[in-house]
Amino acid sequence: MKKLTSSLLVLVLLLCLGAAPVSAAAADEICGSYMLIDMDDGSGEDYAALLAALASSGMTLQMEIREDGTATFNYIDSVMEFTFDFSKKTVTVEGETVPYTYSDGVLFFGSDEYSFTFTKSEHSVPRSRIPFTYYEFSRYVEDGKEVDMGDYSLICYLFDDGVCWLDNGGETIELIFDSESKTVNWPEGDEDSAIDFSLSGDELSLDDDGRSIILSLADPGCVGSYVMSDVTIDDDNAALYAMLIENGAMLLTIDEGGTGTMEYAGEAMTILFDFESMTATSAEDGGSIAFTYDNGTLTLDENGEGMTFRRVLSEEQVEEIEFAA
Repeated sequence: MKKLTSSLLVLVLLLCLGAAPVSAAAADEICGSYMLIDMDDGSGEDYAALLAALASSGMTLQMEIREDGTATFNYIDSVMEFTFDFSKKTVTVEGETVPYTYSDGVLFFGSDEYSFTFTKSEHSVPRSRIPFTYYEFSRYVEDGKEVDMGDYSLICYLFDDGVCWLDNGGETIELIFDSESKTVNWPEGDEDSAIDFSLSGDELSLDDDGRSIILSLADPGCVGSYVMSDVTIDDDNAALYAMLIENGAMLLTIDEGGTGTMEYAGEAMTILFDFESMTATSAEDGGSIAFTYDNGTLTLDENGEGMTFRRVLSEEQVEEIEFAA
């Protein structure tokens, strides 16, 4: 277990930032997705608090138990394989077989040297942690001719997972973009009304039977929320950075005065952004770094190393969205 616990301790450093027997659960009850909520390796570290802080940032350590008893536990920089024997109520961990208990979605197993506590949980990244590309209405074309739409307004949030929100200023419609078929599926109940879409340069076109709504790439504004989307830092934490990116766990918020707050697992750092000199300065030590900004993408860069952040909607913005009935 040394490798696993040392990997979890990496998180602690970067943050500075036996159970009573229960009745046996059927295999089909136990199978599924879990997240780690506590562990004990004898170090005295409060892993429950650490894992809760990570979860608050959208990042969890996941395990998947399959019907054949095999399980995969993804953590930091590697993957661990477990084997469950549902009839004997045991699990084999790195060659050692130990009993497990399961009750009300909570799974516990361990030995004299370690223990794990998982809870059943389908992992999903919150909508407020998924980057989007922002488009605004450009023109409407019917049978090859552009139609004057007056002051018609339409904005589009095209999220990285293919979900699209179209907002006409009053109500929002959720669509699903299928990148393979190049089609857009409209609201549930309209299964036969899928239309085509195409991306060409800075334009997104929604096409149906000779009619096209064309939207152009636009700037959502530098004020707002971001998540880390890329890292170019030459160190030993590449796997951790990948997890942060996958889960949208590193959040940056910039207010109208240029004050930025970078948050991760309950820890926060204040960064002052100057959009005239294009420099970002740490409020703690005064150190500065150059940054670039382009249509919702902000990159901190120093001699080729740095971090890139992309715009996301804040939790409040997501909650305020009113979808069409």
